Amino acid sequence: MNVNLEKTNDVEGRLTVTVTPADYEEKVTKELKQIGRTRVFPGFRKGHVPFGHVKRFFGQQVTSDVVNEEVYRAVITYIRDNKLNILGEPMPVEVKTIEFDKEQEFTFQYDLGFGPDLDVNIDKKIAIDYYQIEVPADMIDEQDQAFRRRFGKQVDVDEVVDNSVVKGVISEVDENGVVKEGDNVIFNKLGSLTPRFLKEQADLFIGKKVNDIIVFNPMKATGNNVNEVASMLDISKEEAQSATGDFQFTITSITGLQLAELGQELYDMAFGKDRVKSEEEYREEIRKMISSELQHNAELLFRNEARDAIVKHFGTFELPEKFLKRWLIARDKKLTAENIDEEYSKSVNGIKWQLIEDRLISKYEIKVDDNDVKNYAKMVAAQQFAQYGMVGLSDEMISGYAERLLNDKTYSSRFVDDITDDRVFRVIKENAKIKEKKVSIEEFRKIADKHNENQA
Repeated sequence: MNVNLEKTNDVEGRLTVTVTPADYEEKVTKELKQIGRTRVFPGFRKGHVPFGHVKRFFGQQVTSDVVNEEVYRAVITYIRDNKLNILGEPMPVEVKTIEFDKEQEFTFQYDLGFGPDLDVNIDKKIAIDYYQIEVPADMIDEQDQAFRRRFGKQVDVDEVVDNSVVKGVISEVDENGVVKEGDNVIFNKLGSLTPRFLKEQADLFIGKKVNDIIVFNPMKATGNNVNEVASMLDISKEEAQSATGDFQFTITSITGLQLAELGQELYDMAFGKDRVKSEEEYREEIRKMISSELQHNAELLFRNEARDAIVKHFGTFELPEKFLKRWLIARDKKLTAENIDEEYSKSVNGIKWQLIEDRLISKYEIKVDDNDVKNYAKMVAAQQFAQYGMVGLSDEMISGYAERLLNDKTYSSRFVDDITDDRVFRVIKENAKIKEKKVSIEEFRKIADKHNENQA
């Protein structure tokens, strides 16, 4: 088998593979004999089928399979043995129908795109800003109130305020405000309301006390939402469609949220048992929690700016544009000859970054093992539980959930990518010139907005 590479320019080439009978006949014959021994042919005993009969039925298909396999192996072997740094996969020059029962010698051609020979050395010549976002006191106060609401309890209160739960008797009234009686009317039903209505109707309840009577319109209160009216009045959706009039609500009880008090019970519920022991420590933990959330945004901006800076520094190399456009169209059905130019221009920096990142992974020997992935999955599991206020859980529970995440190939693959990215950017932080800057939230937003505008 003859394999020949002809470079069309510095970044593209064409691989030609010439196949002769000597390259495939022996394997074809072996495959056909195996079929004759193992398959059942009408009119013949198993294992006693004439070779010519088998070849007549299966010769072309077997020859096609063997030739394709041999060509593929020859292409991969040539690329490996000659240490060709290719991008994507070899692309057939043309797809044609070959009559394997009539031809004996075949020629296949593949276009190749070559990647650059990169020497990526991250040093102090590359300067990148890293923003530390300061946490304002009002954000700590807001989170404190959020915790105190979350871990508060419902208690009886004297009058209706925002978020009160009001229980009582709801009755339908006529145009004169008199309670209706008789069949087919909604009359004297016990109910429970949280008057989060449109403001005009909600204000009718505010300040009212037990035994007070409020006349309101459920349809207006819900913005003509039939489903909500049906739920409020405990009637069917069909009945609710005609419930357009006024109703009176006689209050029998009012409950409201009593905020959790500062103290060990609140600290334990918010951050886990005995982790926080004073109001000062409690507010500091809130500050750290908010800071961590804000720094996630700062880290994302840092990574975006680091990619831009590194691609600008090392990305002056040429890409096999013509080849990559063909390859991208073949991979993505949304791409066509009409839109590929625009889409390719958007992806050039991404392609260059991927090549640079691959080189960084190799140069700095970045590896991810099974233990790394398991520990990362446990961290993700603990974070997901914490989002729902579930803190201080046992290692067994967290590990069990982490294992379920790892059984999902989508998650496990993403975890490997996340860990790899973390380690790549750790290398960048350790070797580049990182300029830390403390900024307020407002300042950070302006910086992030400006970066996004530049990327658009």
